[in-house]
Amino acid sequence: MNFNDLNLPIPDNVYKKTLETQEKIYSYLSNMNELEKTAYLIAHEHLGSSFNILKSNGYKEWSQKTETKTETKTETKTETKRESE
Repeated sequence: MNFNDLNLPIPDNVYKKTLETQEKIYSYLSNMNELEKTAYLIAHEHLGSSFNILKSNGYKEWSQKTETKTETKTETKTETKRESE
C-alpha cells in the first residue's frame, strides 16, 4: 500500500490512523472513478487541513456498500455451511 501511487493529495491525518483504517482509505481512493476523484480533489482543495476523508460522503457511502457486500458474503457462507451439515 503506497499512497503515492494514487497521484492524489492525501490529508496528513490519514497517516495518524491505524493501519487497518489506512488500508480501507487506500482501497476507497484506489477504486474511485474519475467523477469521484474530481469531487475528492475539489473537497480537499476547498477544505484544506480541515478535510477529513472518513467523514466525507463518498467514503461513508463506499464504506456502507463494502460492509454490506462483506456481510452478504459472510451470511451466504454461513447458510451454505449449515446446509451442508
